[in-house]
Amino acid sequence: MVSKKNNVIVATVLAIFSFVAVIYMSCNKPGKDNTKCKNVVCRNGGHCNDSSDCVCPVGYEDTVCGTETVAKYISNWGVKQTIMYSDSIGYKGTDSFYTVALARTATPTTFFITKFNNNDYYSNIVCTLDSINSNHFRIDTISAYQMIYFSYQILSGQGELNATRDTITANYVTRYRNHTSNWQVDSVRLIMAKHDY
Repeated sequence: MVSKKNNVIVATVLAIFSFVAVIYMSCNKPGKDNTKCKNVVCRNGGHCNDSSDCVCPVGYEDTVCGTETVAKYISNWGVKQTIMYSDSIGYKGTDSFYTVALARTATPTTFFITKFNNNDYYSNIVCTLDSINSNHFRIDTISAYQMIYFSYQILSGQGELNATRDTITANYVTRYRNHTSNWQVDSVRLIMAKHDY
């Protein structure tokens, strides 16, 4: 009886020792520098990896995850809007020019477009950043109640911020009642240039 008890104790001690040895060896491999992350402080939920870089959660970037990804979008933008296709005769190729503001939302992965389609009522259109490539975004199709009230719908839309971060191109499809009260579907291209004011 005592022998069985001793065997269980010895087996338990050996199992614990083996576990501790494995943990110790994995943390102290030859050539591994455990000091690289010692003085690195990652912000906003980021964590340091073996190369002393911070791995940032979606919505944050830079070496310490201190910058919201949407910060590169927040500005006033001059817009050239061109109707690339329309199911109503005479609208294709029509250009219009106006200014929008891209503004912060409550989350680091979304932003608002204000004065969409040069309409003061079409504001707070939500755009969501792509989680893989933050230079790409999707335009929300249901966030603007006032647009729906006016019988104006965004059916689909996406955009891309260029590498130098001073222009955005976007494409979207809308459906709305035109001046003849008929439903019109347009495919639209936006080219946006950043304003400094």
